[in-house]
Amino acid sequence: AQPADVIDLFDPALDEGPPVRHTLQRCLNDFLFLIVRDKATGKWTVPSVPRTPKETMRMTLDRAIAEHHGALFSTYAFSNAPQAVLKPEKVKTLAEPLFVFNAIYLSGRPHFERIEPVVGDHAWVRRDEIDEYEFQHDGMGSLLRDIAVSSTIDGQGAA
Repeated sequence: AQPADVIDLFDPALDEGPPVRHTLQRCLNDFLFLIVRDKATGKWTVPSVPRTPKETMRMTLDRAIAEHHGALFSTYAFSNAPQAVLKPEKVKTLAEPLFVFNAIYLSGRPHFERIEPVVGDHAWVRRDEIDEYEFQHDGMGSLLRDIAVSSTIDGQGAA
């Protein structure tokens, strides 16, 4: 038995399997976003880390992925610049801007226990599923939908 505060990760040996949105092995023709439920607030957000002085935004992205998931986790980021930003003057729950990058998962096992904020749950969601979640920051859902205008590999997927 797992302690109550441990996230149930995908285990193919389980008869019933994980909840459908806990696995990347769904909607293989669609792009999925990783969102996490902040254990403290119970609301959803994206994994994040604060940027350190003299660090470019891309360096922050690379550090976040390495710190959260380790050296054996591989992704591909489309750009050195973020795809979107939530600004504190428009979002009262933010003290500093939140820069959002798009990266494609390539390989490795995510380590949800290392993600910040401390994770109470996680989900891999399609663009059309984003509205089903209550986000910690106003505008996060629409921001994620906006950066995923054509969110399928073939361009014919969910609206």
